[in-house]
This record gives sequence, structure tokens and C-alpha cells, in this order.
Amino acid sequence: MAMNKKCWKLLLALTVFSFPVESTGASSGAGTSAATFLKLGAGPAEIAAAGAATADAAGAFASYWNPAGIARMAKDHEAAFSHAKWVGELSHFYTAFAKRFSQRGGVASFSITRLGTSQSGYDSSNNSTGKFSTSDIALGAAYGRGLEVFPHSNFNSERFLYWGGGVKLIRQSVPGANSYGVAVDGGLQTAGVETNNILVQVGMAARNWGPAMSLSGEKSPLPGQISAGGSAEIKSWGLRAALEVKWARDDGIGPSVGMGWSPAKPLELRMGYRGDAGGEGMGSLTFGGGLRWQGVSLDVAMLRQGKLGDTMNLGMTYAW
Repeated sequence: MAMNKKCWKLLLALTVFSFPVESTGASSGAGTSAATFLKLGAGPAEIAAAGAATADAAGAFASYWNPAGIARMAKDHEAAFSHAKWVGELSHFYTAFAKRFSQRGGVASFSITRLGTSQSGYDSSNNSTGKFSTSDIALGAAYGRGLEVFPHSNFNSERFLYWGGGVKLIRQSVPGANSYGVAVDGGLQTAGVETNNILVQVGMAARNWGPAMSLSGEKSPLPGQISAGGSAEIKSWGLRAALEVKWARDDGIGPSVGMGWSPAKPLELRMGYRGDAGGEGMGSLTFGGGLRWQGVSLDVAMLRQGKLGDTMNLGMTYAW
């Protein structure tokens, strides 16, 4: 089936994230990966702060960053959704639902990730030859729980060590080819210091580890990643800062630095820097903001996604 120039451009963009590609980064850890759409991030609040969320991600979106954080959601139920769109009709969706089963954690979450496009093909005479579509999908389930192992008079709600784990079923699909795989995640979070005004948290997570996948005949590993970092919050100032270091199997080592400031109770402004070392051009400044009102959060993030250009990520969470 012949396709016009725009359609080829879309397929090339999708290829950057869907196929096993050779990283051109200088890092010694660079290599090839399949299912790299799993690295695109979820939740504009976390993305706007450069993804430095391993230590303090909480609620439904934590199922992406660190499954331990789903046990720290403020209410018993939470639903989350985010969407980003790049050139043409290439879209990335992430949605998650989390439910608490016990007061000390015991939270389960379910998520769907999709990256894909649907376009019309054209022959050399610009006559339509029908639709073609490509899509990457991951269905995830995670569980998190808290253990009261650090009882202390200065500790309030964060006196637990939180742990969590998850599994994702992956499918990649392009015209004429399909591939299936599975990946697992795991993580820990805890508070290093907590007073009435200061909260310091630390965490670590391992994401996207599993057997190699093949879409075009040759198998390539999943984009496994390990991250560790910390965050500090001064509650009276409405100020938060986070620093973490990620090691990715295909990208090597890169730092992320994020900040958030709440000048008024419903509003938070965020910015950060991603120093990812890979050949996809992901390292860049990020920024955004959000509004919170009675369990509803509306957030936006802006970032550069390498060959896909500038991207706006929109999201919403609802807790009840």
C-alpha cells in the first residue's frame, strides 16, 4: 500500500518509540530496546517536574513511576488519565484506577497505556488506498502496601515503609506484524524526616524488566530502568524539590531535577530538567502547572520529545 509523505513521517516517528532501535548516545550503557513507548511518562504533574517522582509519587499515577506510591493515595479510590499528542495523529494515552483495601496500604491499581495512530494511505496519484494503523498497548496491574517499621513521635502520616510491585502485558502492532511480551515493576518509598513543616522522602524503583520481544524478526530487550532519589518539601512555603538518578538499560545514566511551588492552595507551578543520556534527544527542560479542588486535579506539562518535537501533556485525577 502506498502512502503519502505525511503518513511516512508518522510511521517514522512511531518507529522511534516502537521498534528496536540503536541508541546513538555516548553513554556506555546505550543499546537497543523494544517497547520503548513504556518510557514516555504518565501524569503531567510528574512530567512537568522532569519525572523526578520515584521518592514521592502517590496515587493512581504512581503505578507508572513507583508502584509503592499507590499505597499513599489520600482517599480510598482514585482515577487518573493523561494524554499527549505529537505530529499528525500520533497519540499517547495513560489511564489508571486505584482502590484501597486497608488503612495501612493494601491498594491495587489497574492501568492502560497506548501509543498509536490511524491514517489514510494514498497511491502515487493521490488516490486513497484505505486506512492503516499502528499501536502499542500495555495493560498493567499493581499492588502497594505500607509497613509501620519506623514509629516515631515526630512522624505523622509518613511513618511507613511502602512497597509495591506490578506486572504489564505488552502488545506491539504494525501492519503485518504483532509482538507480545510481559514486564514487571517494583519499588520502595519511605520518609527520612517528617515534622509538622518539613517532609523528606526517599525511594527507589525498578521498571520495565522482562523477556526480550521481537517485532521484525530480531529480539531486543525491554527498556529496563532503575531509579533512586529523594524529595524535600517545606509545607509552610508550599515548596518541593526532588533529585533522582536513573539508569536505563538502553540509555545509560541520567539525572532528573524537579521543583514545585504552590503560591496559593489550589495552584501549583512546576519545572524541571531531564538529563537522560539516550540517543532519542529526551534530555530537556520541562514545565507546567495544575489546579486542585475537592478531589479533582487538572494538570498540564510541556516538554520536548526528541524527534517528535514539543509536546503538551494534559491530565486529570479524581479522588473519592
